[in-house]
Amino acid sequence: MEPIEPWELLSIMLAIGLMFGANRLPQTAGSLGEGIREVRSTLHETSQPDDPQATHEHSTGRPPGR
Repeated sequence: MEPIEPWELLSIMLAIGLMFGANRLPQTAGSLGEGIREVRSTLHETSQPDDPQATHEHSTGRPPGR
């Protein structure tokens, strides 16, 4: 598979611009960016434990309260 050449990229951008129009392009890009941020924050929240004390207790190796 060959890489995309600059003139191909330019024609793709032109086609997208014609499809969405100059007014809707910023709105579409903003919506896409917001969706990406939402997915990243959700992934970040699921990778973090809900209880910060649980992480500390597991890392010390001591039972809670001692």
